[in-house]
Amino acid sequence: MTDYVLPASPSWYCSRVTDANEYGLLVFGAKNSIFIWDVNVKPPRHKGYFRAHQERVVGVSLCRHQLSQPKCCSAGEDGKIKIWNLDSQALLTEHSEHKNSPTVVDWSRVDQDLVVSGDDKGGIVAWRPSTGRCQHHQLDAAHVFCLACSPHSACHVAVGYKTGIVLVVDISGQRSDVLQRLRGHDEEVHSVSWCPPTGSDCTNWRSHTTELSVPLSEDDPTKEWLLASASRDRTIRVWNVRQGNAVHTLRLPSNTGGHKRERFDEQGRTARVWVALHWPQNRPHELVSSSHK
Repeated sequence: MTDYVLPASPSWYCSRVTDANEYGLLVFGAKNSIFIWDVNVKPPRHKGYFRAHQERVVGVSLCRHQLSQPKCCSAGEDGKIKIWNLDSQALLTEHSEHKNSPTVVDWSRVDQDLVVSGDDKGGIVAWRPSTGRCQHHQLDAAHVFCLACSPHSACHVAVGYKTGIVLVVDISGQRSDVLQRLRGHDEEVHSVSWCPPTGSDCTNWRSHTTELSVPLSEDDPTKEWLLASASRDRTIRVWNVRQGNAVHTLRLPSNTGGHKRERFDEQGRTARVWVALHWPQNRPHELVSSSHK
């Protein structure tokens, strides 16, 4: 007899509620639970799920460092940020430092002892799980829609806000330093994605467009740092982090053809545009995104 699993839908309108790694482990948040899948096999195999928060899960992020047991962190509307052992589904540690409702969380690819989260009033918390130490940063009062830790530097984080601005910040000190204010989007920023690590030759992406002509120099590796952002205004912008300017803008089609069917969200409201964005590490000259609602 064949077993079939119909999982819950991942939480709507969350920038980082699904994550996967190179080993085929996929996790996503749905309602107040985290679902675990093995996508290395066909069809994908459901490995289990567990209740993670008292309220809706709005963010999950896998630990990418070589560990004996897989781990992930999660953010919930109950105000808590947690770290889980995915094999035993046991809670390892947590904090409740956010004064407002968390909206997103990311586990640094560079520093395994750094988890960064944001909330709906602009608060950013940098957490060191090994010691429990948390640093609070208030860079803007607007809703944090997305954030991403840099794969190049442990102290750099990109943050996208409801106002359309993207900040690149240094969180290494007691007080965060804003390195760049990237202005260009007219509406909320749904997703930010760093170019793959320098070793992946991300700068080759420039050869595929005519507008990317920023000179590079080997003596300053930050010149190779590109950041992509996607917004409700249906544009994707690629930024040169050092210079703080957009080097390319892509406008998404408003309709890709076919029958237009009205869709509804979890509360029965008409669905809105949501632009997810991913910069594949093994294909650094490509960007993958959703299109229209």
